[in-house]
Amino acid sequence: FEPLWKSLHIPAVEPLYYPSDALPKRTQLGVGFLLQNKGNLDLKGLVATLETEDPNVTMLVDKLALGSLSSGRYTTNNSRFATTGPLAIRGGYNTFRFVISDSAPSGGRIPFVLTISDSNGDSWSLPVEFTVE
Repeated sequence: FEPLWKSLHIPAVEPLYYPSDALPKRTQLGVGFLLQNKGNLDLKGLVATLETEDPNVTMLVDKLALGSLSSGRYTTNNSRFATTGPLAIRGGYNTFRFVISDSAPSGGRIPFVLTISDSNGDSWSLPVEFTVE
């Protein structure tokens, strides 16, 4: 008998091209992330969503299809293949997109929640916070 379990870890969530503590206003921003399957079951039909209730943020792309992630492997939001080691978060393909309005206070923090769900309805969430320039 071998116990089977699912375990998804989200080691990193990062904006592309800008530091997370200085996101510009009135600019289309991209956000990517790194995933690690720490369970011994493959995760299938993965979908990622990024949500915020901040009225100063307009989400342009808030849902991404990710496909599958084999047990013990890493992937990013736009990796073509899963690997045995962590990958860099980069590239604009299949990334979340949003704009921060000009009325957002400089130095203000914007809370988001990243949720990854699989085709069986299991999900993993991580709160993330970025700061306005």
